Amino acid sequence: MAKQPKIWLLFFLWLCCVPHVFAEIRIFGLTDFDFGRWVLGAGPLQANANLCVTVSPPGAPLYQITAYGAGGNNSFVLTSAGNELPYRLFFNDRARPNGATEFVPGQALISLRARRRGGPNQTQCNRPNANISTLISDVDLAQIPAGRYGGTIILIVGPE
Repeated sequence: MAKQPKIWLLFFLWLCCVPHVFAEIRIFGLTDFDFGRWVLGAGPLQANANLCVTVSPPGAPLYQITAYGAGGNNSFVLTSAGNELPYRLFFNDRARPNGATEFVPGQALISLRARRRGGPNQTQCNRPNANISTLISDVDLAQIPAGRYGGTIILIVGPE
């Protein structure tokens, strides 16, 4: 009889303290940015895309997102033939670029609001609720050799 209370205590602790429901966060709508050609005097290059960030199961739909670039110290750069073209990266938990927060490579943006999933299997996103945007300075563009530049961004999302 002395062991039974311990078993019940362990079962109680397991029920109370072990999370049984894990949040699943998805990003819908990620796409490549195509800046096209740039001509001296044309100003900076900008691009943005609306996304949908969803969370399941329902609950407090807060998340954080961290971005890593392809340059040294995870900096945001585009490369071509050994040349690096820096760019700035922004994120907004609303479907618009205005009011976005600039990423610092490797540092999470926190307390962002996601959308609950819809559809028959709770796997769909009804409409965009976030925006990712980039800015390449015209000063940097004027100093870099002509070429075809490309890069990679790694985004990691997690629940709060």
